[in-house]
Amino acid sequence: VCPAVRRYCEQPCRITYSDSDRIRRHIPDLLVEGIDAKPWLIEFKSDQDNKLIEALQREQLLKPLLHAAGFHYA
Repeated sequence: VCPAVRRYCEQPCRITYSDSDRIRRHIPDLLVEGIDAKPWLIEFKSDQDNKLIEALQREQLLKPLLHAAGFHYA
């Protein structure tokens, strides 16, 4: 384990958000907390994943909201 990582957790939380007129829920794949920086919420997708476009759109929507809440999102 990297010494700069304090802890990590798989599927750490459920995020509820609005996408136009729909309420959606999302569970990130991983939470990584470093020893001296904002924690990261991370979602993994392969280039062949049929939900890749949906994940990229969600990232554009959630990234500024989560940054304001104290998280990085990728």
